[in-house]
Amino acid sequence: PVLADISWDNSTATLTPRHQLEEGVRYSLTVDTSLTDVRGNPMEEPFLLTFTTAGTSDRTPPRLVSASPPAGSNVAPGGQVRLAWSEPMDRDSVEEAIWVSPMAVPTFSWSGQVLTVTLDGVELGRVYTINVDPTASDLAGNRVLEPYALRYLAAPDPAADRPFFYVEEWLETWWDLALLVAAISLLAVLAVVQARWGWRRVVLTAFAWVEERVRTARYLGEARRLYYAIDRQMPHTHAERYGAKTVWYWYPFYCLGGIAIVCFVILGVTGLVLSLYYVPSTEGSPSAAYRSVESIMEDVSFGFMFRAIHHWAANIMIAAVFLHMLRVYFTGAYRNPRELNWVAGVILLGLTLFYGFSGYLLPWNQLSYWAGTIGLEMARTVPVAGDWFAHLVFGGVELGAATLTRMYFFHVLFLPIATITLMVVHLIAVYIQGLAEPH
Repeated sequence: PVLADISWDNSTATLTPRHQLEEGVRYSLTVDTSLTDVRGNPMEEPFLLTFTTAGTSDRTPPRLVSASPPAGSNVAPGGQVRLAWSEPMDRDSVEEAIWVSPMAVPTFSWSGQVLTVTLDGVELGRVYTINVDPTASDLAGNRVLEPYALRYLAAPDPAADRPFFYVEEWLETWWDLALLVAAISLLAVLAVVQARWGWRRVVLTAFAWVEERVRTARYLGEARRLYYAIDRQMPHTHAERYGAKTVWYWYPFYCLGGIAIVCFVILGVTGLVLSLYYVPSTEGSPSAAYRSVESIMEDVSFGFMFRAIHHWAANIMIAAVFLHMLRVYFTGAYRNPRELNWVAGVILLGLTLFYGFSGYLLPWNQLSYWAGTIGLEMARTVPVAGDWFAHLVFGGVELGAATLTRMYFFHVLFLPIATITLMVVHLIAVYIQGLAEPH
């Protein structure tokens, strides 16, 4: 019950609580039939109004701030995991969104914005995952942006599998300790070699040892003569013709194309590794695609590193290609006789952007979903052929399993073939026509 003061303005009654209402609590306002108008006519039926103190203007999605103990730790049977949220949550929706795999029945208790999950009936030695589906919402109805998956090992003692020598958070297994000892030993050996003989002497001795047995200098000389024999028969670039040997040192923006190619090679190598573990499927909740990305980050050796390198190489490649296009435009390198090469470069920029967009959708999380939704709506706005274009690229007018399949096809097959083909044509044209150096 809440005490409130009532003030009237003709037919409008304003209720002012005498005390501040509690945040995240649902209140009911009841008006019974004893209320009458000025003529003494009572209300025909009682009126019930239910409301909560959460503001309807809240559009900020909630997020899981922390888990205690953190994911990857050990939890004893009957142990508790505390999930702290960024704001008051709709408790029913959160509890319905949480499930544990392998099958286990969790129990819940709340303390403000902290949910305590008690794991009962778990088997020792098994890994359990606390999954939070994106249907969890706050009191204003805003859902979380992406699902969460927190993995724990059921063990009688949270510190049972830790080594004797343990440093919190970064040294948790004997394997980590072995790597640390090996790294320190290697640094010590390198320091002794440098102090005793010096690197120059060691390198020259090693080269002489190899040369005495395999005659590398002879084969390198033959390879060099073969290179010059072929190079003399090829057309020379503008820089070679006029002896402009220092263009790369004085104009670093001329290296942007090379940077993009290096990033493309890195993307190919890391993408090949990631494709061995990625599953392009939307089945399940969360989807198989999302779970495979999660497995890459947590279970695959150095999977997180390969994904991070892939991510940053993609960003650098897009930036390098875009800056390369600006350099070509502002130096006038698109003019006669390089018009066709300029067109090929613009197409390569479009392919690079589509590369990034298709890769953005592959994790199939909330960010992927909304990015795909924006792209789909943009495709449908194309005059006349909008829906046809949406079916071709996204597999329909709504996002679904066909969307992920098409994006995976574009990302790993169509785009690499098209990009490599145009890149070869682009480089051959640059070699024949020469660089448009700034005169």
